[in-house]
Amino acid sequence: MLILLSSHPESYDHIVAIILYGKETLILEEVMLTFLSNEIRKRLNQVDQERSDLVAIGRKRKEGKKSPSS
Repeated sequence: MLILLSSHPESYDHIVAIILYGKETLILEEVMLTFLSNEIRKRLNQVDQERSDLVAIGRKRKEGKKSPSS
């Protein structure tokens, strides 16, 4: 278990701190679920950001195609 917690990238430091805070014992399933749920959350945030970027690009293209009214 300690190998798992100490072999993570720095970006997971806060997750390890959360896992270890106030714990006397660790359960492998809880640790794995915490890491997996964090990874899922990060990927969902990335997908949301990509969608927002596509919407912004679509709006710019649409605004550029408008013909001036006279």
